[in-house]
Amino acid sequence: METIIFWLIIWLLYQHFTSSNGSSSSSSSSSNTSSQNTSSAARTRQVYISSEEALQRRAEAVASQPLSAFYDDYSHTLGHIETQLYYVSIYKRGRRYYKIGITAKSDVLERFRDEIEEGLSVNVLQTWRCSTRAHALKKEKYILELFDDYRLRRNGPLERGGNTEVFDEDVLGLHARSSDESLRKRASQAEHYLKR
Repeated sequence: METIIFWLIIWLLYQHFTSSNGSSSSSSSSSNTSSQNTSSAARTRQVYISSEEALQRRAEAVASQPLSAFYDDYSHTLGHIETQLYYVSIYKRGRRYYKIGITAKSDVLERFRDEIEEGLSVNVLQTWRCSTRAHALKKEKYILELFDDYRLRRNGPLERGGNTEVFDEDVLGLHARSSDESLRKRASQAEHYLKR
C-alpha cells in the first residue's frame, strides 16, 4: 500500500510540474506559461509522429538539399560522368533481397561480376540515368531515407560491400507488389521522385 501511495505522489508531482512548467500561478506569469505550453505542445506533436511520417520527412529533407551536398571523394574525377542509379533483385541462399545503388559502368551486372561468378543471382529491375554522380547519390540517399525501416544492417547477401543499400523487401514494388498499404504509398512517392 505504501508503494502505491509513493508512486501516486510521484505521478501527481510529475503532472504538476509538466503541466505548469514549474511556473507560479501569478497573473504576470500566466501568459508566459501559456506560450510555454503552446511551445511545448508543438514539440510534443513532433515527438508523436508515426515512424512512416518521420521517414518521409527525412526523405523530403534530402530532396530539398542542394546538389553540392552530394559531392563526395570521387566527385572531382567522376563528378561529371553520367551515372546510373539501379535497383536490382538479388537471390542468395534461398532468400531474395533488393538493392539500390549507383554505378558509372554501362552494364549494371558488371558491378556484381565477381559475385555472380560465385553463384549470386542478380536481376536488374530498373535503372535511371543521371547526368552526374551527385544527382545519382541524391536520389539513392532519398530512397535509403524513405525506406530506412526495411534496410538490412548486417548479414546481407554481398561479400564485397554494398549491404547498407540492401532491403529485405521489394520497397519499390518493381518485382512483387506488397500487401502493405504504407509501403505501397511510399513506393508511389519514390516513383514520382525518381522521375524528376
